[in-house]
Amino acid sequence: MDVYRHSADRIRSIAGRIIPEQVFSRTHYEGRVLRQLYDDIAPHDPTGILKHEWLNSRGCIARFDRNTIEVRLLDLQECPRADLAIISALTGVIRALVDGQMGDLERQKTFHEDPLADLLLDGIGLAENAIISDPDYLDVLGFPERSATTSGDLWRYLVESVSAQDPEYGKWRDPITVILDHGTLASRIVSAVGPSPPRERLREVYGELCDSLACNQMFGP
Repeated sequence: MDVYRHSADRIRSIAGRIIPEQVFSRTHYEGRVLRQLYDDIAPHDPTGILKHEWLNSRGCIARFDRNTIEVRLLDLQECPRADLAIISALTGVIRALVDGQMGDLERQKTFHEDPLADLLLDGIGLAENAIISDPDYLDVLGFPERSATTSGDLWRYLVESVSAQDPEYGKWRDPITVILDHGTLASRIVSAVGPSPPRERLREVYGELCDSLACNQMFGP
């Protein structure tokens, strides 16, 4: 993700701060986000082949041609079970947030992208161990503790909050439990290889990852 956010440094507006700006309509999105991108890319794209909505490289973009929102912050996991489990958990939490089951939607809209981008940077570096100490952010998500928590504990709270209402939860309970209990895939890989691993250990661990993919099983404990 750190590499991704620097993928368009020559034209910073293309990726922005990865976290999308506060835009809540198609007209506002096209005027504030896309128009800026098209103007900035124009000197480098005289024929206009890049003048499309996918030029936006933020972590979440609107795809009006598909009537969808494309979340680009999601990375491929060790197997399809893990991918689908994360998608299920994420859509469940988003649905609860938008429906007002978890915090107030209008208050969620007041958060500027800059502090959210800082949280993202912490997460890129520390994964589930990143500390979240913004009391307003924790409060708007309904987290019971307002002082500080880890991103892992916050996600555990969010997932558990929506799982009771999701009849499909049983299908992705086990993969999500592995992630919540033992960390992200990156954290589990780092734990498996150990500090300063020799090439042979790296080969061994990534061989296990190949097995996880082939068998559609979670990697790690």
